[in-house]
Amino acid sequence: MSKKVAKWKTKEGRTVISAKVEGEVVSPAGHWYRGENCNFYPRKPDQYNMGWLWRNVVEGWQPPEPFVTKKTAIMPFGSCFANNIRSHLLKIGYNVSMQAKNISFFGSGMVNTYTIAQQFEWAFDGLDMAEKVWIPDLAKRPDLSEKNRSKTKSAFEDIDLFVVTLGLSEVWYDKKTGTVFWRAVPAETFDPRHHGFRVTTVSENKSNIERIVTFCKKANPACRVVLTLSPVRMRATFRPVSAVTANSASKAILRAAIDEYMREKEDPDVFYWPSYEILEAHDQRYLDDNSHPRPEIVQKIMRLFVRAYCKR
Repeated sequence: MSKKVAKWKTKEGRTVISAKVEGEVVSPAGHWYRGENCNFYPRKPDQYNMGWLWRNVVEGWQPPEPFVTKKTAIMPFGSCFANNIRSHLLKIGYNVSMQAKNISFFGSGMVNTYTIAQQFEWAFDGLDMAEKVWIPDLAKRPDLSEKNRSKTKSAFEDIDLFVVTLGLSEVWYDKKTGTVFWRAVPAETFDPRHHGFRVTTVSENKSNIERIVTFCKKANPACRVVLTLSPVRMRATFRPVSAVTANSASKAILRAAIDEYMREKEDPDVFYWPSYEILEAHDQRYLDDNSHPRPEIVQKIMRLFVRAYCKR
C-alpha cells in the first residue's frame, strides 16, 4: 500500500500514528500501538485501477524479482481456475505444459487439496487409485496403466514452476477407508453406507499443502511453487445451510490453511498469489451465474501475475 507513516507525542504523552494512504492522511484510533508494520484497509475510490490493486492487494506477496522466462516450464494445476492461468500464459507466449491435459485424469478440475496430493502420490508412490476416485465424465475411465503413471511422473519432473489452485474444502469420501474422492458421487452409484460428505479442516488442508509442495520438490528440487485460492464460487453445497455461507466458510478454511503454511514455513521458493483477494476488491465481480468471475477481472488477475512473476 502506498503510505507514509508518521509518529508524534500528544500533550498527554500518548504516541499517535498516522499514515498518508492514497494521498489522504488517516489515523484510526491513532493512540494504539501499531507495531513495525501498519497497513490500513484501502479506501474505495479507484478500486479498479491496476496500480491501486497492486499497492493494496498484491504488495507484500510478490517475489523479490520476476523469475519466469519464456523457457520456464509452467504447470497450472488443481481447480478449474488453473485453466484461466494456462490460457493467459499460453496466449502471451510462455512455456505452459500442455501435458497436464493428457496425463493421469486431468490437470485442472481437482477442487480439493486431497485430490491434488493424490495425483502426486499415484505418480511417485504408485498409490492404488482404481476404486478411490471419481471423474467428471463417466464415459471416460482413467488410464491407470504403469505406462501412463510413468509418463505422468516424467511430466512432473520437467516442471520448473507449479501454480497450484485450491478450490473447495468440502469433500465426498469413502466411509470405510476415509479416502477422499475427486468429485461428488454419481447418483446411480451412490450408497449411503459407503459414501459420505464432510467439510475438511484448516489443519487437514495445511497438511495437504505441505504434502503437495513436498511432492513438487520431489519432482524437481529446483522448482518453485505458487499457491493461489480460486475466486470461482461453489455452485452448490451439500451442507444443510445456504450455499452463500458455505462458500464463505469453504474459502476461509483454505485461505487460513495457506496463510498458516506460508507463515510457518517461510520457504523462499513458495509464493502466494492473491487471485481471490483481487477479485474481492471489486464490486461487480461475477457473471450472471454468480459463480464465475467476470472475464475482465480475470484478465486483471493475470496481468498482475505477469507483472509479479514474469520477465519480459
